[in-house]
Amino acid sequence: DTFQMFYYLGFFELLRPLSNFWHVVVLIIVTALAASSVDTLQNGIASVFSSDLLGFGLSDRTCTWITRVLLLAINVPAVIMSSKRFDVIGLFLAADIVCATAVLPVFLGLILEDVHFLIPAPTELGAFLGIISGICTVLVNGVINGHDEAVNGITGEVIATGP
Repeated sequence: DTFQMFYYLGFFELLRPLSNFWHVVVLIIVTALAASSVDTLQNGIASVFSSDLLGFGLSDRTCTWITRVLLLAINVPAVIMSSKRFDVIGLFLAADIVCATAVLPVFLGLILEDVHFLIPAPTELGAFLGIISGICTVLVNGVINGHDEAVNGITGEVIATGP
């Protein structure tokens, strides 16, 4: 053993000398953390669907069943995609780019009144177009500068490549 390991496996090196009991405890905690994140996301989606369906004048019972069917329809493709073992790093990179380009327009979209003469209150359409233009800016910048791969800054390893 040359004692060289990947930096992201350091936590598992700390667990190695512990008994199996601690391995099971860590597995349960990590699974609970991931499940709570997904649960929160699904509760948010169900809440948005239900409130929008109630706006159409449907009954509570009908909204509940339609929301359940829609969540099931969303989860089936997610389970199928997860079984295909996509590279998670590439998915995280894409999600990070979308979030980084969307954060400023989303927060500016929360302004309801004009801020003196400097910042007029944006509309929902303005916030949405700001997100789209931010994503397009990142993509155009990558094409112009010839960036087609994500490289780990520590090891120099190519994490993901683009088209």
